[in-house]
Parts: sequence; structure tokens; C-alpha cells
Amino acid sequence: MSEQGGLLHEDPFTFTAQGHPWLNHEWLWQGIAWRLYEAAAFDEPAGASALTIATALVYALAFTLGYRALRRRGTGPWVSLALVSLCAWGAQPRFLARPEMATVLAIALLLGRLSKRSPYDPGVSGNDPIVLPALIAVAVNLHPGALILPGLVILHSAARLAGEVIAERRLPDRAALGRESVLGGLCVAATFLNPAGPGLWLVPFELSRIVKTGAYHNPEWLAPTPATAPVFFAAMAAAVLLLARAVPGRRLTADALPLLALGALSLTGYRHIALFLAAVPFGVAVPAATDPLLRESGLIRRTACAGVLALVLTLSVGRRTLSGEVGLGVDEGTTPVAAVRFLEETGIPGRLYNDVRFGGYLDWRFPKDRRVFIDGRNELFVSELSDVSAVLSGRVSYDAWLTLCDRWRFDAAVVRYHDEKKSVLYPARAGEAPRTGLRAWSAFLFLPERWALVYWDDTALVFLRRGGPNDALAKARGYETVSPEDIDHQLERAASDSLFRAALERDLSRRLSENPPSRRAAEFAEALRSLPPAPRS
Repeated sequence: MSEQGGLLHEDPFTFTAQGHPWLNHEWLWQGIAWRLYEAAAFDEPAGASALTIATALVYALAFTLGYRALRRRGTGPWVSLALVSLCAWGAQPRFLARPEMATVLAIALLLGRLSKRSPYDPGVSGNDPIVLPALIAVAVNLHPGALILPGLVILHSAARLAGEVIAERRLPDRAALGRESVLGGLCVAATFLNPAGPGLWLVPFELSRIVKTGAYHNPEWLAPTPATAPVFFAAMAAAVLLLARAVPGRRLTADALPLLALGALSLTGYRHIALFLAAVPFGVAVPAATDPLLRESGLIRRTACAGVLALVLTLSVGRRTLSGEVGLGVDEGTTPVAAVRFLEETGIPGRLYNDVRFGGYLDWRFPKDRRVFIDGRNELFVSELSDVSAVLSGRVSYDAWLTLCDRWRFDAAVVRYHDEKKSVLYPARAGEAPRTGLRAWSAFLFLPERWALVYWDDTALVFLRRGGPNDALAKARGYETVSPEDIDHQLERAASDSLFRAALERDLSRRLSENPPSRRAAEFAEALRSLPPAPRS
């Protein structure tokens, strides 16, 4: 966009969707991120650090606004800090340098503004028909998740009108009903102020359709469970309890309904939990300030709040710091930085098969004349994701994988490690029935007679297709035997095959002499040395 001086309207990154119409939903967020990278002197580690710090500040601001909302309603500082810290801790898995951070902040800004329209805060602003639609118009150009904002406004208005009807036992004032209707309409209309216009509303339905097809297993699309999001469920239970306790004393405000709606949305997908947790302080502000259980009237309660803060800091910041998870630059534990450097240094030509998780980084690093297979824009790759999913799930035979490779003419591959194993069926030998087993995914997809492993580290593996344009490099740089994702099977075979074991030792010795250092190679070599001597083959 910076080079062309305009928005993108078709895919420029992949050979599978090259030239296909594509709506760049997050263009404004990307433009801001690019400016951060420019400010970092076009240096990748510095640019990544700048983006990470900016993301952290945005999330911090969202939860700081929640703290302010609690304090404005009269909740004590210790209780407010403990409650906000717990919510921020629960939202930690979504603290990502991604456009969704803009929606988290937009929700906090919106709910903070709506809370001022509550009867508990008579300072209702006449600027709401301008301020709220303007906020929504900006937010939908940062991230399409902001499409939920008009719904929150409408729910808040409905709750306010219903509260007045219940309290005064009469129909809502026509003028008030008209004002709220106009406000809701303006907020919906504000979502049309983006390059796609009203078409942006089709995006969540398209993604929902992709999820239902089962084309691609993405954990963040799955519903959260107490095991995957324990703090989220604890926060939801505590919020519902607080709201329920507020009903008898008529301490329930219109802020509760948007919170409950976000809670229901979060139950449908793990990716939404940060939206709910950022909204909790706003939704429970009045009940928290007036609930007798949360009054800071004694040393015990203040000590309990301090204990909560200490627990959050210890289990989040402290644990991550000690485990080495805190740092700057690009996270090479999840990103194929060194593997891409190898591809650049060797100048490997041809089309590349890549894991979907690596696609975005490959888009970023590859020059214009080299496109990738797929990336995280799932709406563009429904067919490709379905084909790959069918192979990996076992719904089709291995021949379907060969057909896919021939169709797209893959000459190389860069893939990640998978924790789970692949169920395989070994061909029957003479006089024996076929047998099943569990193997690593790379061992299943990239058979040694068809592919050569030429590079591996602790994050990624690079394979070259034999007989293709990289055949000479495959023969020169290919490892003899080692399959670093298939360690269990290789150790089992090495225990009974001395020739295979010797070849494995040569491969591991070679890898340990190369850069970057590999923890996986060192542990593999140590496990191999600990095996008893194998019988002579």
C-alpha cells in the first residue's frame, strides 16, 4: 500500500490466489504498523519490538480505562486494581500484535462513553451522536471485529429505556425513543464507512461458513473450555454473581446488558475472550461499588486484594521472565526466521509448500517475485485448506497428497513441528496383514524417496523435492536418515538396526556442528547415545 499509494483490492502474495479479489479489512492498522517499522529504521527486530510495545500500550490503556470506570463509580482502589488485573491476566492469551487489539481498545472506549449515559452518572453528553459513530467508523477500518460495536450501543439503549419503563411504570418517552433509535442507526451507518462499504458485514458470515466446513482446524475458532480459559470462566461466574446480587436492590444498570452479550459471544469462540474481559470492569462497576462484600473496610480485604495482585504478577510476568519468554525482536521459537534465512542464502527456486502458520511471515520476507502457498487469510484458501485437511485427517489416501503436490508443482517445503502424531497404515508384507502405527506428520508427507531434508532447527524443517530444479542441492545438502520430528520411531528403529543407527549418528553430528544451535538435535543425540548397543544388521 505504501509503495502503490493506495489500498489493495486483489491478492499479491500467493500463487494459489494470485489476482483474486481480496478486501484488505485491516488496512488502517497495517498502515500504522508500517509507520512504526519505518520509525525503527526498517530493521525487522526493532520493528517487531516497536509493534509489540505499541500493542502492550494499547491493551494497557483498555484495562486502565476499566480501572477508571470502577473508581469513578466508587469502587475502592485495591478492589479495582485486583479486579482489572485478574481480567487482564485472563486476556493474556490474546495479547497479540494483531489488529484485534484495536477492537479491544474500541470496546473499552465505547463502554466508557456509554457508562456516562447511565442514571448513576448524570453527565450525559449531547455529542454522543457524533462521538460514538466516529469511534466506530475508525474502528471498523482497523479491524472488522468492531462490527459488534453498534450492537453494544443498541443493547445499552434498550436496557436504559427498559430500566426507565420499569422504574416509572410507563411507556418510554417518545422523544427518548427517537433519540436512541437515531443513535443506533448512526452507529450502524458508521460501519459502512470503509473501502468495502456494507459488504464488510459479509466477512464474519464468510468466516463462520469456513469454520463450519471443517476445512481448517484453528484452535481460536473453538469454544473456550474451563481447561483452556479458566480465568475467563471464573470472571464470567463472578460477574454474573455480582449482577445477580444487584438485582434486588435495583443496582443493576444498562452497562450489564452489553457485558452479558459479549460473554455469550465469547462462549462461541476462544478468540473473543479478551473482548469480554476488557468489558467486565464497565459492566460490573456499579454493582461492585455498592456490594457489601467488596467494600475496602478492613485489613483482611486489602490484604486479599494485594495477594491477588502478587499472584497475577508472579504467574504472568514472573513466570514468563524466568522461562525466557520475555524479550524483544521476532520470536524465533514460533517464526521461521532462520529457515527463511537459509532459503535466502541458498537461493532455492521453485514453488514452496508452507504451513499456514508460517504464511504471513513468508509473505513479509519473500520478494515480490516469490509467492507462497497459503497464509492466514482463510477466506481466500477454502479449497486448499480443505485439500490439506483431508490428507492430514486421513479422509483421503496418500495419493491425494501426491495429486496436490503435482497440481501446484511444489519444489520445496517449509513446515513446522506438530505435537500430535499421524495415524498411518503400513503396506502389507508377504504373508502378513497390513499394520497401523503413529508417525510424525513430516515423515508421512515427505517420504525420503521423494523429498530430501536439507535444513532443520527447533522451529521449522525445509525439504526439497527430488528430481526437480533443486535436485543437485537436495543431493549435496540432504540429510542421510534423520527425521527430527519422528524421534520416537527413529530411536525405536536405531535400537535394533546398527547401520541405521550409525547413519543417524552421522546426521546428528553434522547438525550439531551447524548454526543456529539446536536444542532438539542435542536432546536427540543424547537419547541416541543412551540406547544400548544395537545388534549388527
